[in-house]
Amino acid sequence: MDDSFIDLFYDLIADPIGVYTRYFFFKLIRKEKNLEYLRGNSVDPSNNLSHTTINFIVGIAVLCSIILGIAYLLFILGLL
Repeated sequence: MDDSFIDLFYDLIADPIGVYTRYFFFKLIRKEKNLEYLRGNSVDPSNNLSHTTINFIVGIAVLCSIILGIAYLLFILGLL
C-alpha cells in the first residue's frame, strides 16, 4: 500500500477515534484523563508508543464496529 494512504488513514481516522473513545470511556468510569495524556504527548518515548498503539487498536475496532453496524442495519432494512 501507499505510505501516504496509511499515514492519512492513521492520522485522520483511526487515531482520533481511538483517542476520543478512550476519553469517553475514562469519563464514563469517572477516571478522567486529559486528551494530551491519551494522545501520548510526553517526553517518554515508550509512553508515546504505548498510547499511540492503544489508540490505533481501539480506533480500528470502533471503526469496524460502526461499519458492521451500518451494514447490518442496511441488511435488516432490505437496502443492501
